[in-house]
Amino acid sequence: MLQLEINVSADFKPKRLRAYRVPENLKPMVESQINELLKLGIIKPSKSEMGSPIVCVLKGKDGKDGVKIAVDYRYLNKCCEGDAYPMPEIAYLIQKVGQAKFIGLWDMKFLALIFAVLLPLLE
Repeated sequence: MLQLEINVSADFKPKRLRAYRVPENLKPMVESQINELLKLGIIKPSKSEMGSPIVCVLKGKDGKDGVKIAVDYRYLNKCCEGDAYPMPEIAYLIQKVGQAKFIGLWDMKFLALIFAVLLPLLE
């Protein structure tokens, strides 16, 4: 697992944010996804002072393809220091891929959850 350390400003105060309401009809799907992520070891229970709420994103037209969960990191993002290594421009990346002899394809389903966020205040 790749670990990422996020530098936060000195005035950052961790807090457990209140969970957003999950509509009753989506709860079984959300619980199923959370249980799958726990089983795969992508997420784990935490006793941290910091907690960000999940957001339900409907997949497909009118949510007919189910629901995807995401995490609302806006509170944390406000306190993050700038990134010294911005992503390259997409045109440059496409140009580089166009010159490749082989192109790999990854399943990015849980990419955002694979990164472990390490904050010294939360350990």
